[in-house]
Amino acid sequence: MPQLKDLLAAQGLTNLLVAEANQQWLLKANVVIERSARLNVTAATTSWLKLHSPPAAAVVLTVQRGGHLYLDGVKVTSWSSTAGDVDRTVADGRSYLLALHGARMDLLQSEVAFLGAGSGEPSGLSWRKRLDDNDPTTGATGRVEESKIHDNYFGIYTYEAYGLKILHSEVYDNLYYGIDPHDDSRGFEVAYNKVYGNGTHGIIFSRRCIDNVIHHNEVYDNDQHGIMLDRGTNQNKVYANTVYNNQDGIAVYQSSDNQIYENVLRNNQRGVRINATYDADDPY
Repeated sequence: MPQLKDLLAAQGLTNLLVAEANQQWLLKANVVIERSARLNVTAATTSWLKLHSPPAAAVVLTVQRGGHLYLDGVKVTSWSSTAGDVDRTVADGRSYLLALHGARMDLLQSEVAFLGAGSGEPSGLSWRKRLDDNDPTTGATGRVEESKIHDNYFGIYTYEAYGLKILHSEVYDNLYYGIDPHDDSRGFEVAYNKVYGNGTHGIIFSRRCIDNVIHHNEVYDNDQHGIMLDRGTNQNKVYANTVYNNQDGIAVYQSSDNQIYENVLRNNQRGVRINATYDADDPY
């Protein structure tokens, strides 16, 4: 962050990135990281990156088209200067992080919280869209490891993402979904996580998500299903998870050719639910 501040200062832009005490930084302008550019935000210079989040004008940090955002050992949240606290008001918009069109975003030993205010792109922490629409391997990608994701609109959301790894992390107390890979997200590994206290499903792969592996997670106390495979989410493996205190432990809707085995399901309203109903009006 000090290097970014120096670059801005050289252009006379001294009020867009504010250095605060204890290696805290307040970002007051949108940032877009483009092809061949990389922004490192690490514990060496940053403890807390606050994204300025005034009503209807919240800051967005975007990495796109081959750019790279690397977070290691830091905390990232929205920030309300009026309240002197994280932005807890969802209705008027909140800041968010976004990896778009084949970009890479990595979170290591970090905390990302109180972000997002709507479905999809502005949901808080998301990886979306391919660089080449015809090549699934060009989807936005990255990893989340040993991190805490909480109090976002959605914990983690993806769309056409590829090869994302979510490992050894906690995803909890998000307003809606915990982990929500969506349309055509593939090649994921979601493993060794704790996913709990989310407002709908703990982990849901929905709409043509294939070749993903979900294993060794502890998924509990979510308001709806623990783990869900939904609408054309085929050829996935779900094994060695412990799932309890949800509505359905594992729910499979309109999906096939999945391998589900060696899971521990207890104290759910139903252990496993399989719904084969076909809805001609829902093309996924």
